Amino acid sequence: MKWFEAQLFQRTQTGIDAVRNPTYKDCATDVNILIRLAPYVPQHHAVDGNGLDVVERTYLTKANPVILNGVTALKVGDVLYDITNIMPSDHLTAIRVKERGKWRSSSKTSTT
Repeated sequence: MKWFEAQLFQRTQTGIDAVRNPTYKDCATDVNILIRLAPYVPQHHAVDGNGLDVVERTYLTKANPVILNGVTALKVGDVLYDITNIMPSDHLTAIRVKERGKWRSSSKTSTT
């Protein structure tokens, strides 16, 4: 079983825009955790008639779930993932993530 190091990110307010709405940025924390990769699960989303797939994964970690409070994203290698759900259990914590900016077309077009 191969474990990878993941860098954790928290959303931090960076200022206020012209209409007084807060602006946010994901900032890296000093905490890294070990995670185990699980197979990705492509999910079909119909958006305005176009079939698109978004890649979602579930990672497992032995880290204390308290460490994950306030964490909004994690980075594994060069890929940044948005955290959609954290599910603690007795021994492992499952982290459900969605790859940021990753959309795949479910239809194949031929150019002949």
